[in-house]
Amino acid sequence: MTLNEFLILITQVTLVLIAVLTFANYIRHREQTRLDIALLFGALAYIVFIQRLLLNPGPNAELNRWLGLTTQLALIAHPYLLLRLVLDFRPVPAGVWWFAIIGLVVSWVLLVFFPSLPLPITVTFVAYFVFVELYAAVAFVRGAMMTAGVSHWRLTLAASGSGLLALLVLGIGVALVFPWSAPLVDTINQFVGLFAVLAYYAGFAPPFWLRRYWQLSEMQRFLRQTVGPWTGEPIAATLDRLCQMTMQAVGGIAAMVVLWDDEADHLLIRASTDAVSLPTGRRVDSEVVRRSWQTKTPLMGHIPTEFTAEEAPIAVSLGAQATMVVPILSQERAWGILQVFNWRKSLFPTDDINLLTLFAEQTAIALGYATLVSQQQTLIQKLSWRTQQLEAAYSELESFSYSVSHDLRAPLRHVSGYMELLQKYLAESLDEKASRYIKISLDEARRMGILIDDLLAFSRFGRTEIHWTEVDFDHLVREVVAGFEPELNERQVQWHIHALPMVCVDRSMLRLVWSNLISNALKFSRERAQTEIEIGVTSGETAHTFFVRDNGTGFDMQYVGQLFGVFQRLHKVAEFEGTGIGLATVRRVVQRHGGQSWAEGKEGEGATFYFTLPIAGAETAVAAHAGARRNEDGGVKAGGTQTDFIG
Repeated sequence: MTLNEFLILITQVTLVLIAVLTFANYIRHREQTRLDIALLFGALAYIVFIQRLLLNPGPNAELNRWLGLTTQLALIAHPYLLLRLVLDFRPVPAGVWWFAIIGLVVSWVLLVFFPSLPLPITVTFVAYFVFVELYAAVAFVRGAMMTAGVSHWRLTLAASGSGLLALLVLGIGVALVFPWSAPLVDTINQFVGLFAVLAYYAGFAPPFWLRRYWQLSEMQRFLRQTVGPWTGEPIAATLDRLCQMTMQAVGGIAAMVVLWDDEADHLLIRASTDAVSLPTGRRVDSEVVRRSWQTKTPLMGHIPTEFTAEEAPIAVSLGAQATMVVPILSQERAWGILQVFNWRKSLFPTDDINLLTLFAEQTAIALGYATLVSQQQTLIQKLSWRTQQLEAAYSELESFSYSVSHDLRAPLRHVSGYMELLQKYLAESLDEKASRYIKISLDEARRMGILIDDLLAFSRFGRTEIHWTEVDFDHLVREVVAGFEPELNERQVQWHIHALPMVCVDRSMLRLVWSNLISNALKFSRERAQTEIEIGVTSGETAHTFFVRDNGTGFDMQYVGQLFGVFQRLHKVAEFEGTGIGLATVRRVVQRHGGQSWAEGKEGEGATFYFTLPIAGAETAVAAHAGARRNEDGGVKAGGTQTDFIG
């Protein structure tokens, strides 16, 4: 097989393949445009079939002549069929249209009745063919310039195929006029014919992967130009850009986005390319839009053959003869509708609707993100407002507590002072009952003074600034324990103190925490012959959990919620002294350090108080330093106490 024979075979096989694919496409979607495409390539495939058949002609010469004539008639019909295809997506001047029809009829008549035509007539045929093919190529180019994406590339390739076919026929004319150039022209035409058929194949019957590549390329351009709400762009700007890009992608005359409005309970225009004819906020009463919205499926059609003027009133008002409607959907909800208006129906409607669907899906994602951002901002505003309210209320409460406590001190001093004067003045005349009454009044006045002092201290801890520093809890706890030693000479106390870490806290505040917890442990275990107090820690990934455990009176767990409240007590004052401020102070300090506090206990078996502090950064190794101090002391004995440091 020679190179020319191979090129001819490839060209013919490709033409037949295109014809089969276009006819199958027409069978699936019975539309006028698809029929015109099928007829265009069906005529070329018929020529190929008859030419292959005539390679081995039968005995009937007359039949063979008529078969050869039909191939000439089919070839001459190609410009007219191509012009019909152009008419499907853009207007054709009446002069060009009638020229194509008259040229077709005259050519057929001459071919049928005058088998042997003079050279000038044949050249005229060639000129007619080339003119119509080039006009169609220019029309395809103009259509490609008005569109983007898949349609742009398919129209460009269709224009290339028509231009190359015109060049091929022109070459045949040159060979007829200049016979000496026939060998060279035939060789060139083999390549030109192959390229023309391949261009037609990629334009009118492209493989799926090629169409997907074009779609993804256009989608990438859309994403690159659509900044989106995730960068702070207003959603209105995103919708405006969607309208502009979809109109360009399919060569439309206008586009609009309508979204569902819950307050209006209707679809309203939110963006468009024509602010005069399609103003923002306009209510959309279109049967086509409503049908797409209800069925959640894309719709496209010609007006008035597929959509009536009543079904598509907006398209009619814009002068559009075709429209495409695509719902804007996400997995969570339906947002609205994207509608594009065209002068005429698209030559490749399936590709255009698929591209618009991709744009709509991306827009649905942007709308969902914008809604989440809006909801987040609303929640942040509400949270900020509530925080301001709480801070104001907290500040007022702090000021109130401080003012009340401070203002109560003066009259309390007067009451206490006058009671003491009264006791001295009437000391000789007071009987036992009166003396007891005055003593009780003085004791309660002193107790109230203590309450006021504690309340002032509690209030002050809410306003005091935290001074963060690395604190050695081993040293701090030893210091606190040592402070209680003078009071424990008459008691048997066994301390069990585990190794404690370095922690970043306010030292004075945490000293008060340890002092209150250890003081409580000593107070509520004083009825025991042998007091056992354990202080330790368990460290997790994010926080240290410290505890103070005693073997004292304990408490009923159903009242555990009252332990850390201001002035909350589980025991009578006659049993155990105190004001009920200590544990409330512990909780406030721990919370200000980002920790938590709680307690566990059982009546008659003791209690354990816990608090946590977050681990801020790397832990400081203190084992060697703490161990050295323990070795110096071994264990500390003071009166009746024994302290065991547990490494």
